[in-house]
Amino acid sequence: MMTLGWTAASLLMEKIASDNKTSRQVVLQNTLVLRDTTGPCKTNK
Repeated sequence: MMTLGWTAASLLMEKIASDNKTSRQVVLQNTLVLRDTTGPCKTNK
């Protein structure tokens, strides 16, 4: 990282952190959607 310089290194770390947050949110949303569609559909039919 020292060869990149402090600014480039910090920007790279921010990019990685934001990608991780986004992928966690997508997984969480998919899990919630699956629960919403499988739970109530079976009990209502």
